[in-house]
Amino acid sequence: MAVSGVHLTIISSVMWFVLSQFPLNKYVRFTLLCIVIGIFVILSGASNSVVRAAVMLFIVYSGNIFYRSADTMNSLGIAALLLTFDCPFAVRDASFLLSFAGVIGISIAAPAVIDVFERKRELHHVIKAFIVSASVSATVFPVSFLFFDEVSVVSPFSNVLLMPFCTVILICGMIVTCTGGVSFIAFPVLKLCGVCCNIVEVTATVIGRMNYSYVPMGYEFTGILIAAAFVVILTVLIIFRKKSVVLLSSVTVFMVCTAAIMCYRFIPSDHITVALIGNGKGSSSIVIHDNRSASIIDLHKGGRSHEY
Repeated sequence: MAVSGVHLTIISSVMWFVLSQFPLNKYVRFTLLCIVIGIFVILSGASNSVVRAAVMLFIVYSGNIFYRSADTMNSLGIAALLLTFDCPFAVRDASFLLSFAGVIGISIAAPAVIDVFERKRELHHVIKAFIVSASVSATVFPVSFLFFDEVSVVSPFSNVLLMPFCTVILICGMIVTCTGGVSFIAFPVLKLCGVCCNIVEVTATVIGRMNYSYVPMGYEFTGILIAAAFVVILTVLIIFRKKSVVLLSSVTVFMVCTAAIMCYRFIPSDHITVALIGNGKGSSSIVIHDNRSASIIDLHKGGRSHEY
């Protein structure tokens, strides 16, 4: 699991709950929480996503001291300014863009979508979780398109399915850390943690092997298709100016684009890819791939390249 703002948020929430059980004034409680957040940031490598979450959490919990309530977008803007203060080129980093796009999906896109559906009837919390996950996937889609060759289409489902297990893993790790790894506490807690890890690993492996779990983005026409999709959505927004219509059109355009890309995978192509695997000395193989079949040729005797 990638260390992200979700992890720090969960740990901060647990730590704040623990500190609230002691008769501490708000300044001491806030200082201790900041120390925990700072240690986590350092130990996790201070990635852009973790620092962004740390800044936003600092603003949220400091509201109790200054008698103010934090605004998500203002906190996000302050985090962006701090992260780019000494290195403006951080805005081109994948983790920076994915982290900020994810927060926008959670704080802006998801509430708007949920509000549209709840005008008719109240939604179940599982459906709300799926909408939030789907909104995050939609907002990070442009970033995924820029940096990666494929985009997951099952992540809204897999995130909802696996997030409870990931949360248990994080809390278990926090318990073991806070108790100093005492055997009679750590043993059962880590056993539970191991079970959850196995569930996450097996589920991710099964989902990852599905041919339709992702959409390849490496085709030449993909950029044109996505640009056309944004033009259609923007046109609908300008003409109708209704959230429900824009939402419906966005989902429809996304489904059409996904179907077009998936169908294109089965169109015969005359492109042939040739790759050399190995160091060319002890063991090497050549792979010839024509988008439908692959031929693996061992360049040495004795089957020394059989693992390829």
